[in-house]
Amino acid sequence: MLLSVAICTRNPRKDYLDRVLAALAQQSLPRADWELLLVDSASDTPLTAEAAVRAGLVGRIVRVNISGLVRARFAAIAVAAAPVLLFLDDDNVPARDF
Repeated sequence: MLLSVAICTRNPRKDYLDRVLAALAQQSLPRADWELLLVDSASDTPLTAEAAVRAGLVGRIVRVNISGLVRARFAAIAVAAAPVLLFLDDDNVPARDF
């Protein structure tokens, strides 16, 4: 595995998150070469893998019980399996060759 992609979010807008995940599903890097981490920063309704599944992705959900971007990013760092970690916000839509 070459890359871990972490999306740290709190109470994400469904349409925004779906758009980001759909763009990730279309990436030119083979899916076997990267992992998806969805970091839920104490959302009012806990994040599930449903959005990733709708996009045809498999992602790990990491729950942080106290909100905050720094805490969420540290949680992603702690569980990332790849040597390179990329952070995306839940409203950043990456190009196909990102």
